[in-house]
Amino acid sequence: GNRSIVHHVLLFQDTTNIPIELDLADPEPGYTCFGGVGVNSASMIGGWVPGSSASFAPEGMGIFLPKGANLIVQLHYPEGSAGQVDSTLINLKFSESDDVRSILNLPALNHFMGMDRPLFIPANTRQSFKQTFSPVPLKVTVTGIAPHAHLICESMKAYATTLQGDTIPLIDIPHWDFEWQGFYQFKEPVIIPFGATLHGEATYNNTVSNPHLPGDIPQDVSVGEATTDEMMIFFLSLSVYQSGDENMIIDTTSHKVHLDDCSTALNVTTDISESDGAHFSLGPNPSHGRIYIDLMTDNVTRIEFSDVMGTPIWSTEVHPGMNSIALPTTFGSGVYFYSLAQREKYVGERKKLILIR
Repeated sequence: GNRSIVHHVLLFQDTTNIPIELDLADPEPGYTCFGGVGVNSASMIGGWVPGSSASFAPEGMGIFLPKGANLIVQLHYPEGSAGQVDSTLINLKFSESDDVRSILNLPALNHFMGMDRPLFIPANTRQSFKQTFSPVPLKVTVTGIAPHAHLICESMKAYATTLQGDTIPLIDIPHWDFEWQGFYQFKEPVIIPFGATLHGEATYNNTVSNPHLPGDIPQDVSVGEATTDEMMIFFLSLSVYQSGDENMIIDTTSHKVHLDDCSTALNVTTDISESDGAHFSLGPNPSHGRIYIDLMTDNVTRIEFSDVMGTPIWSTEVHPGMNSIALPTTFGSGVYFYSLAQREKYVGERKKLILIR
């Protein structure tokens, strides 16, 4: 909906009527509740955070919705958004088969349990934290993971260790970006054996050296729901292990390919850097209005844009002598990616553009 004010959207299911009672007791639409939906029996179906797109369960898997369950949508809006309008929509796709394995999205690692110390980052300090969950009560098949933190987080990492001392990597984000969160699906499932320990690690930079600092002056930061607070959560999408899960292929997409193998640059990552003769600037980013691309070289010959699903939406040829290009005003609010071509070679990785109309 209104991406300028929607902090996140979480969808839960619950078989009690407690959320309905909470809604009836609150005269406003819905009801105010921070940190969940006000009932411990609710389980999460999915969610949206800045930078994420649609999420899909692996083939043959899905999230079970019990008959008669209530769906509860938790939306968080920041301070200062009163009076604005949001029309967030949620689409659910139901399986056409009854033969579907159930998966769960669980906050297996979180800042409430298993922390080495309370999540508190004093002003003008850089702090690292560790968390554990042990033991894993049964052998599980993990299909994806979603780390979650806020603005002063610098890095996040999760892994598992077995009873035999082996390490199973899950995710490693050395440069955390609050505006690019999502549920990361593995190309192949990760099998975690019974008795293993889950580990989470994160570093937070609450100094002026952090460009994402919420304010000009560092303030003490502790656990909370506000963007200026902090969190340390790893959601795992998992199912009870079944024989043969090691051979499952979840994602067949080629994430890094040669240019000769594809017809578009929009899904290509190359090892050519921006410093190889293609100098440009795009801004403002994020933007509430017009976007301009300023070119400082004649080597860029084409600019291409795609949406978050990789679908091409707009491109333009760059002719010698052109030094500024304005994006069409038909671009609506959302996250986009752009690539630049330099004499038949694509320059660098796809870069992100955020529009807030």
